[in-house]
Amino acid sequence: MSIGQLPRLAAAAERWWNRRSRPAKVVSVLSALAIVMASSVVVGFLAAKLMERAERRREASGERMWVTSEGSAAAVRYLSSGLLDLKLTAFKLPLFDPGFRIGAGAIQPMDDGILIAEAAGGFYRLTFEQPLAARLQRLATHLELNAAAENEVYLATMKDRSPYNPVRVTDLLLLQGTDEIAVAHAFWNVAGKCTTLRVSTLPLSKFLSVDHDASDDWRLLFESKPCANTVAMSHEGGGRMIQTDPDTLILTVGHFNDNDLVRDPSGDYGKVLRISLAEGAVEHLSTGHRNPQGLAADQLGRLWLTEHGPQGGDELNLVRPGQDYGWPLVTLGTNYGSLFWPLSKHQGRHDGYQPPVFAWVPSVATSNLIVVANFHERWNGDLLMGSLRGKSLFRMRLDGERVVYVEPLSIGERIRDVAQAADGTIWLWTDSGKLIALSISNASATVAAMIDRQPPAIAAMLAKCGECHAFDQGAEGTDRLTLWKVYDHRLGGGANVHLYSEAMLQAAQDGAVWDDARLDQFLADPKKALPGTNMEFAGISDGETRKGIIRFLADLR
Repeated sequence: MSIGQLPRLAAAAERWWNRRSRPAKVVSVLSALAIVMASSVVVGFLAAKLMERAERRREASGERMWVTSEGSAAAVRYLSSGLLDLKLTAFKLPLFDPGFRIGAGAIQPMDDGILIAEAAGGFYRLTFEQPLAARLQRLATHLELNAAAENEVYLATMKDRSPYNPVRVTDLLLLQGTDEIAVAHAFWNVAGKCTTLRVSTLPLSKFLSVDHDASDDWRLLFESKPCANTVAMSHEGGGRMIQTDPDTLILTVGHFNDNDLVRDPSGDYGKVLRISLAEGAVEHLSTGHRNPQGLAADQLGRLWLTEHGPQGGDELNLVRPGQDYGWPLVTLGTNYGSLFWPLSKHQGRHDGYQPPVFAWVPSVATSNLIVVANFHERWNGDLLMGSLRGKSLFRMRLDGERVVYVEPLSIGERIRDVAQAADGTIWLWTDSGKLIALSISNASATVAAMIDRQPPAIAAMLAKCGECHAFDQGAEGTDRLTLWKVYDHRLGGGANVHLYSEAMLQAAQDGAVWDDARLDQFLADPKKALPGTNMEFAGISDGETRKGIIRFLADLR
């Protein structure tokens, strides 16, 4: 039909309509409305089904991976890495100041628990009466950051944006040989209307008190110079600390979104600093850094640093005294929303400056970094880095000064801080207020021993099952579905929900449970028992073998 025919069709329709009687017109209108309403119902039904399916997948891949332990505030999940099975125990802590909900803060393991600094300058102590029963105490001392005063200036000068990224605590460190606690934090200078990065210290005995407020007793160890003329940019401020000997503190300072300060050799921004704890003297170790939020020293005394790039180009750097790492003149990333970095002469290159050891493209939003020790011989000596955007840990295997490989371990949380306790436990602090303990799971060895005890025919069939499935808790993050706790649980309720067929997800939605009868039917003929299954297996014809498999799955709980 051509456009020229439209007037003729419209005239014909008008004549048809005029010849209709009033009742016929009413019937026509009602019929048209019925068709429209029916179409809307069909579209709505299909949209609801799509949303329902998406919600099932989202729920299954989110909080359902955490299983709350009976009689405990802790939740547990399991994770497989390339070399180890891991157990993650998460404690949800109600710390956040309602008016200061931002991602920041830090943790510091102690012999009897964990110290926690929240973003706004409040402090807590977490101790463990039992392995999964934690006791949380709020400490009496507070650290004033002048966040409220900064927010007033922010609202007055940037009315088109909501409050975001105020001054914050960035790190917490027990100082060896001094019996003091050090806190790195951004600070708003009320008189100058500008921002600095500070390190403040307090005797540990005063800091740990739950009764005596020692907020007036903080000692200023360091303050960055000059005062940065930026508002609400403390998330770009670095602020990570480590102590390399009793008198030496290493501190990272970010660019605070002012790149001119980075290139100023007399200023402290975009630098790694060495600070004398006894004298307060400051030395610039390296320069040209953007936002370094991870810092660790290995057994050889080498300093490893992670920093945020712009859009892409997050970096792992080996800090070499006197070297310039190039920011903002070079980066492996690009400007936000573009395909180039305006100051770089050669896009996607790091020419002319100290290059990173490794870089992430796209960005994962690096956070803190540790060198693993006293955990397991398969991991000891590796670098372990948290990430914000990536919501993962990244384990890096080194060969000298070269990264051999990087293994991502999905945690599903924005990881703000990573620290290791003296007993080897690795602790993660997340932006959602979870404290997660990472330890070794012995599930694989336990399952292997159980299989060895089975009669030969059943053990052989379990070995065949193991070609595609896992039997332990640590299947999350792998390409296999686990049979751990399948027995007497609902269909499609395990980890790695993205691997389930639509038929399995629908059965889960219907509340179907893997009882003896359903397992026997499925093992006998998977495609008949669950049409649409992804299972490429003909089934087990021998009833006794099926019974043995079902008994094994029941014991696997």
